[in-house]
Amino acid sequence: MKWCRFQIGAQVSHGIVEDDTVIEVAGSPFGEHTATRTTHRLDRVKLLAPVIPPILYAAGPNYRGHLDGMAKRRGEPPR
Repeated sequence: MKWCRFQIGAQVSHGIVEDDTVIEVAGSPFGEHTATRTTHRLDRVKLLAPVIPPILYAAGPNYRGHLDGMAKRRGEPPR
């Protein structure tokens, strides 16, 4: 089973991809869900990122370029 999140017009939904068809799903792949009778051709929908994370963590100091830039702004050598 291949899950997807897709957009058709202004509507965003989850679906199940079968061959060249997307079967629209009511609910969420992470909870209660039911396949509907609504189908769309795969080439007629815009596939979206499968999930939207509620929180995104990023740590700039993990990258050497950020360390160099921060040190330069402080006027000291990178550590």
